[in-house]
Amino acid sequence: MGIIIKQSLKYSFINYIAVLIGVISTVFIYPLDKQVYGLFRFLIDTSYLLVPAVLIGTPALSVKFFPVFKGNKHKEGEFITQLYKLALIGFILVCLVIFAFRKPIIDYYGQKPERQYLEYLWFIIPFLFANAVFGLSRQIVANYGKIVWPSALEGSIKIVFPALFLAYYWHYIHLDWVIMGVGIFLFTIMALSLWYVMKSGAVKLKLPKTTTWGIEKREFYRYAAYFTLGSAGAIIATRIDTFMVASMIDLNRTGIYSIAALVALNIGIPINAVTAISAPIISQAISVNNWKEVEKIYKKSSITLLVAGCFLFLLVWVNLDDLFGLMPDNDEMIAHKDIVLLLAVAKLFDMATGVNDSITAYSGHYKLNFYSLLLLAILNIVGNLLLIPQYGLLGAAISPMIASVIFNLVKLVYIKWAFNMYPFTVKTFVLILISVAAYILLYFVPDFENHFINLCINSALLAAIFVPAIYFSKISEDVNSILDNIISKALKLLKLK
Repeated sequence: MGIIIKQSLKYSFINYIAVLIGVISTVFIYPLDKQVYGLFRFLIDTSYLLVPAVLIGTPALSVKFFPVFKGNKHKEGEFITQLYKLALIGFILVCLVIFAFRKPIIDYYGQKPERQYLEYLWFIIPFLFANAVFGLSRQIVANYGKIVWPSALEGSIKIVFPALFLAYYWHYIHLDWVIMGVGIFLFTIMALSLWYVMKSGAVKLKLPKTTTWGIEKREFYRYAAYFTLGSAGAIIATRIDTFMVASMIDLNRTGIYSIAALVALNIGIPINAVTAISAPIISQAISVNNWKEVEKIYKKSSITLLVAGCFLFLLVWVNLDDLFGLMPDNDEMIAHKDIVLLLAVAKLFDMATGVNDSITAYSGHYKLNFYSLLLLAILNIVGNLLLIPQYGLLGAAISPMIASVIFNLVKLVYIKWAFNMYPFTVKTFVLILISVAAYILLYFVPDFENHFINLCINSALLAAIFVPAIYFSKISEDVNSILDNIISKALKLLKLK
């Protein structure tokens, strides 16, 4: 897990800098105009919903078949070019479908209370192209063990959009320029990601003379087809709630939901890092039947991610009232804090089950990914259709929470049955006990009138209780290694002084 932890730490560090900026924006900036923030989230998340249809399984192909010709720069260049070519074909097909259905789309959104924003709906298309190319490039460079720089590029939206938002709110620019500014930013990071692909692999993009490089053609395209549908299910499952809130309620409520979801989903940043860097390693291990290495990564990823997840979950939950209390018009957000709890619990369970997606995806059992993701998508869509009309924003959070837990339980049981691997150990339950004990102790800490003071005290006390308990109980070798490294560097600095 050495390279996985090293790259994951860098990835998480970059992302949590972005999160810090995002927290400031979430608390002080986005509540100033929830409708405009809701519009932004609707455009971005809708473009993400369509990304799998554009990419037609190419990110998964890049991981699954990369070991076949790794080290042969000529073949690498041809293969990568073929992936981009397939993505371009996917984009053209999606655009044709959108064009064919443009009238019912216009008719539907023209009936919404915010129909004055209808002109911005078509920005979804350029956003889609930029996000799709960037997503494919990010996965390609992950094959070379590099995830930090693309993460920094992606995280910079948390600086760009708040700046554009404030410029609009203070009447320096029109809303048109906010949306166009986001588009210019997305195309900029897309271009930089393409450059980084060529730099990281030291390859040149070349039109391929073949499309499968000795790989069985049927297997190649069948794999792509399953992952196109599986990825669509994954994106639908994770992004459909924002889309459905915007479509079924209004943009103002979408803004409220998006702010709450942003707070909850930041807990999951470590799993994104671990999955991105471990996927090529797991694929390589499976290709040579090194299942001991796969099981080792599975168990270590579970406990390490759960340590990070429990700490971040507690950090969010014990501080949530004070965090929302800092916002303007905070009553609305405090009234919806249960959204954060439900989405955070779903993300925590996802982290606890480790890198289950990669294990099923890059083994001969990749069809499970398709069927389980299809189940996830159906549960989420049907749940939202049933629960949003009855429970509003809370219903939009209940649905993905239930769907995510069922999805991960299916993967957990299947991996145990198919590979006889199980991520949990006695240490998992010790960690849960430590987390519960930490929460109970923090529950009795008295509140002060100043929200900022409460945030500082609760966060410091949580670290003082949780970190030593994890360290001395030796729950995770990787976490202890990180803490040992921090302590060692701190002692060296003290000696220098």
